[in-house]
Amino acid sequence: MIDVVKLYSEKDSYDRKKYFVSVKNILNVLSRLVVFIEDVNIITYLEILSRFSKKEDSFIVGDIKKILQIISTRFNGNIANACQNIIFSEFDVRYHLASYFDDVSFEISEEDMEVYCERK
Repeated sequence: MIDVVKLYSEKDSYDRKKYFVSVKNILNVLSRLVVFIEDVNIITYLEILSRFSKKEDSFIVGDIKKILQIISTRFNGNIANACQNIIFSEFDVRYHLASYFDDVSFEISEEDMEVYCERK
């Protein structure tokens, strides 16, 4: 399913089928399977969510917030380290993605910290 959702771009419709299923349905199903997904695929999943996080559709915003609540139970230091750019730069700010990593310990370099703070 991860491979199928990678085929979609942010320009594609969120709730219309392009291949055999819509992005909305794939992301919803994957959020339920997150317990069984390896960290590498959760990172890919966050990258995909990030692409759609910039859309202004209120239905997408609500869906992504629900998905983040579900998948945040799997967030750990490995995912946080690999996704720093997504967390602090790429994901739309209205989701406050960093707050889902409050209880996760990870290192941010001085240079990266300056870059992330400048992008505010």
